[in-house]
Amino acid sequence: MGASDKDDTMKSPVIEVKNFWWQYEGSIDWALKDINLEIFKGEFLGIMGRTGAGKSTLCNSMMGITAHRIPGRMKGYIRVFGMDTRSTSIYKIAEKVGIVFQDPETQFIMTTVEDEIALALENKGLPREEIQSRILEALEFVDLDEKYLEKSPLELSGGEKQKVAIAAVLALRPEILILDEPTSDLDPMGKSMVFSVIEKLRHVQKMTIVMVSHESERIAQYANRIVILDNGRIVMEGDPREIFKDIEKVKSYGVRPPQVAELYKILTGKDDIPLTVDEAISKIPTIGKTPSDKECIARKDPIIEVQHVSYTYPDGTAALKDVSLKIYRGDYIALIGPNGSGKTTLAKHLNGILKPTKGRVLVKGMDTSKTSISKLAKVVGYCFQNPDHQLFCRSVREELEFGLKNIGLPESEIAKRVDAMLKKMNLETFKDEHPFFLSKGQRQRLAVASIMVMEPEIIVVDEPTTGQDYQMIIEMMNFLDELHRKGKTVIIITHDMNIVAECAKRVIAMLDGRIVADTTPRKLFEDRDLTEKINVEPPQISKLSIKTAEKAVLTIDEYISLI
Repeated sequence: MGASDKDDTMKSPVIEVKNFWWQYEGSIDWALKDINLEIFKGEFLGIMGRTGAGKSTLCNSMMGITAHRIPGRMKGYIRVFGMDTRSTSIYKIAEKVGIVFQDPETQFIMTTVEDEIALALENKGLPREEIQSRILEALEFVDLDEKYLEKSPLELSGGEKQKVAIAAVLALRPEILILDEPTSDLDPMGKSMVFSVIEKLRHVQKMTIVMVSHESERIAQYANRIVILDNGRIVMEGDPREIFKDIEKVKSYGVRPPQVAELYKILTGKDDIPLTVDEAISKIPTIGKTPSDKECIARKDPIIEVQHVSYTYPDGTAALKDVSLKIYRGDYIALIGPNGSGKTTLAKHLNGILKPTKGRVLVKGMDTSKTSISKLAKVVGYCFQNPDHQLFCRSVREELEFGLKNIGLPESEIAKRVDAMLKKMNLETFKDEHPFFLSKGQRQRLAVASIMVMEPEIIVVDEPTTGQDYQMIIEMMNFLDELHRKGKTVIIITHDMNIVAECAKRVIAMLDGRIVADTTPRKLFEDRDLTEKINVEPPQISKLSIKTAEKAVLTIDEYISLI
């Protein structure tokens, strides 16, 4: 980013946060502590930090939501275009500021995508022709076509929901756009789309962007400035290169640095870090040896067989088309593909949540169409993409106890398993909290924990790292790795190619309701035609090694060992 870009952003602050504190009602600690921050016109500010650091609370406070809608205690003030959020209505602030929440479903009110985007425009009294024009423009921005207009937002895939939520805000053409983890449910192409749209909005419409994100490599590339929060305080602030040169400090706050920056720092110890692959090519030595895949597990009798399965939803959407697949005991599979490709639909067939329209699924020889979900659940544990779809108890502890009580375990065994799981998932502090008082990342961990505590033979986790900070991702994946080492069959649905590279042994790629590849992570990243076909973007370290040596390296440690 050139110097003139940065000069343009420093002329007039549009958001002023002064000595700001916020405490939720019933909480003994402050969620935000003495925040001082100015955000300037046309700036792209990235907000990062571990799960529960206060990022979403800060976003909600800038919009006036905490001041007017959430019980709690406030000190200091926030002004948006000079308007004090304490004395200005949310509706008045919303004339200037649009917000996209972390969970898109919390924004949906209407029964169709068209009505959802049109609602706020109609409230502004815009002519019908103008409303229609803005709806189509917003859909085009997020790469959705007109066929989505009549669909219900709640029936879309997680990534499609996120796109609709973004489109509904963009249609209002706000001067400031606040986005709380807007790309967490999107495939790599969707993530690229969001960031390219934001660049366009900044440079063409001079829009100010505030984005909460764990996408360090994209934030490093696009943001003018980064703020890192920890325990409610700003602990680091500066331009991306300044922030990410202190690799260990950044990691200590739950932020994953760009891979090429970390590799360069390990190799040289210098501060002139690269942030992108193109910058790294001239700075980092090329690998000298050829990486190779570890031996795959022995193929014996499959534990799951998917036989010519097709599935059509009630609205006529053909989500699966003649899918056949064998999953073996001890497999560690990443199920990948673009949003809407059929990944979640296929996964829901593995424990009988969905029954095939055609074909059949066998789990340890049991036909899922003829076997109860409760019986299948003892073999296959399934964690939903949206944790709120499976949480219903009054406390975190009760949520973990529920399934164990249903299968009749003694109280002593239940207590032992629950205490161990609370510790593993870093949820001990919240054991007596209602699940819906947790952050989305914490609810995600709880949902996974409620399945893991049952100790099923096969574990299917839909987007296990969504909304998780770097440390929590490591802990989550270490836990899944440990289960795999103990002989469990692990299947993860993910858009995170770092997770695919570091954990999975086998990759099943889907597109348009069909399986288009059954391969290894290394072979996937080296197949440029396939990655382009399914909208996959390899990790930075893999892109670097492919560009310089035409071989995919999967991790930083592997790269170093091959130099």
